[in-house]
Amino acid sequence: MTAGAVVIALLAGITRRGPASEPADEPAARVPTVAMLSYHRSGSESSMTGSLPPARPILLRLAKAAGRQPDPTRPAGARYSYLRLNEWILNVTVSGGRTGTAVVPTVTEQWTPISPADPVRRVERRGTPIVIGYGSERLAAVAADVAPTSDDVFAAGAALSSRSPDRLPAEAAALRRALLPPGPVPGDVTEAEELVRAVVDLHGEWNVPPRLSAALWRMLAGQPLGYLGRTTDRAGRAGEAVALDVTRGLPRRLVLVIDPGTGRLGSSEEILTTDAGKLGIDVPAVVGYRLFLRRGWTLDDRTPAG
Repeated sequence: MTAGAVVIALLAGITRRGPASEPADEPAARVPTVAMLSYHRSGSESSMTGSLPPARPILLRLAKAAGRQPDPTRPAGARYSYLRLNEWILNVTVSGGRTGTAVVPTVTEQWTPISPADPVRRVERRGTPIVIGYGSERLAAVAADVAPTSDDVFAAGAALSSRSPDRLPAEAAALRRALLPPGPVPGDVTEAEELVRAVVDLHGEWNVPPRLSAALWRMLAGQPLGYLGRTTDRAGRAGEAVALDVTRGLPRRLVLVIDPGTGRLGSSEEILTTDAGKLGIDVPAVVGYRLFLRRGWTLDDRTPAG
């Protein structure tokens, strides 16, 4: 990192440090970010501002689609749930008065143990730079570098924020209680936001079976989500997009893109809608996404699922 002023902008906010010659509150120059997906509803493109129609009907339809899928059989001797993801979060750096943003995602492989006595293994590699999308799951899963940027092992209790799907109820009300944090949360964090983020985290740690997907969408059907429309995600997959508007901090929209045929969550997006604060980006702007690419079970924490 070169000498000079540095700003690291993350979703939680920004921290700015600058030399005495540069005011600490001087806004950064405008910088690019990942291009927006297109969302279409009722024959026209959906706006990122304004209210959305309720997502309840589409979520219940997606729950039925998920419920029609057979739960895959876990292979005998399987010890790990395997996931491959492509994910990116806005990281803006200002150095010497110059601003830049790295639109280089991370391709993550994670082996989550079925037994809590075994450790979690997470391997991260730099992904292929992205502008809008990759067009296919295969291309989205390709790492730009063979060598990992990190290869870490964690105790399951320390690394995981969600329970195993085997320990989660399939009834919507009971599932809601199981996903909400047990302790107090900040007063400006809504239940709906907690649940949407819990759904994304669950898919980022476990191979979620269809019967649980169905329960998740029935649960979210009781929350104030809106229907954003149909889209094609960054891995080239068609999906129905539902969204939650969050007013805490910078106004943002949390988007879930769900396969209409299988009811499986394919990806999530986080979008700043009307105000970017001092992040130096034009709104609306994507500030993070996750693509859930490959899921399965493995016998060990070295072999990817087929």
